[in-house]
Amino acid sequence: MSNREPRSGHEATFERLKVLTQNLPAHLEIHRLLLNLGDPANDEMSKDRYTALIAGGSVDESLKLAIEKTSVAPKNFFDRIEKAKNIGLVRDGQAIELHKIRLIRNVFAHALAPIGFDDPSISEATKGLWDHPVSSWSGYFAPVFAPRHQYAIVCGEFCKQLLLPPQ
Repeated sequence: MSNREPRSGHEATFERLKVLTQNLPAHLEIHRLLLNLGDPANDEMSKDRYTALIAGGSVDESLKLAIEKTSVAPKNFFDRIEKAKNIGLVRDGQAIELHKIRLIRNVFAHALAPIGFDDPSISEATKGLWDHPVSSWSGYFAPVFAPRHQYAIVCGEFCKQLLLPPQ
């Protein structure tokens, strides 16, 4: 939590935004966000969304950087995965896992309703990431991790594999 003091007028702004939320459907994510502007990342769904966006975005950026070592990287995550597969940067099975990461990230990026890693479809997709061979101890213990942690670990492993020089 930030220890910054709100600037003058922020409290009034927060109150106006809370009134605005009364006109929004309660099931929308923006409703929850506007009601909790003082500390938006203090609930599990916010942590899940943050993890999905940051970890998935890091994989996307790592793919871009790895591809740019030899050629021009495509503009979007899907095409980067396909190009990485076509130039031999990742194997077919890894490309499937990368597409799962991309789809999970996209669900969190575009969902208007609150969503978390405990959602059955997200949780099931995350379980599939356990099949990805990782290079450190984390992969050995991966099945005992919560879906959010598993997603972050696998994303971190992909970033590491894509950015570090081969040994």
